[in-house]
Amino acid sequence: MNANETKKTPITRGKYQLDKIVCNLLKNCLLTFCFALLLNNQLKKKAKRSSNTADRATSPLPSVHVEEFFKATEDGSIERLQRLFDEQKDADPNMTHFMESLLMAAIRRERLEVAEYLIDQLTINVKYATNLHEFRVRKANPIRQRTFSCRDLAYEKGMMELVDLIDITNDEVKPSIKRHLRKRLQARLDSIRETYLKRLAEQKNVQLMLPPTEEKDTSGLSITDR
Repeated sequence: MNANETKKTPITRGKYQLDKIVCNLLKNCLLTFCFALLLNNQLKKKAKRSSNTADRATSPLPSVHVEEFFKATEDGSIERLQRLFDEQKDADPNMTHFMESLLMAAIRRERLEVAEYLIDQLTINVKYATNLHEFRVRKANPIRQRTFSCRDLAYEKGMMELVDLIDITNDEVKPSIKRHLRKRLQARLDSIRETYLKRLAEQKNVQLMLPPTEEKDTSGLSITDR
């Protein structure tokens, strides 16, 4: 054997095999990442198409007007949101935008008072849920799909009083549980009622300055009156 030739010892063979395994793992990780990225783009396009369809199905408003409702919600402006509903008589509180409801938008931005307003005075659907796709590149199953509700989002945000309020207005929750939740949430419910009465008084003061043909309907009840 030539002295210049390198003899493959068990150590060099083991190192070669280890390098090969690492290389294969890197290739698999890269392929998984590319696949997840491609699927993510496809899902975004699909969600955008389905969102536009859902918006037209749930609300007769043009998309530009729907965006105004969601912008007011995300900004935390109850006054602007109320004015939009007064101006757009056909507006549905349960409208959606990119598969998200107004309540979800308020919770996502942690706008507690707006969320309470939507639940208390607009009786928005608290049971609304949408499909959520999670991409976890380093997991064995990199893509996970699950149903995500308003309550789930409020819970993840740590808005526990809002979770209780959602349960109180959910007709699927047992009355005995609702009674317990009302006792625990009584202070917040009293605050919501005071805010409702104050807003109602302000509306009546405005109506006194309007002609009879422009009077607004203020017959809605607060959640504390139901």
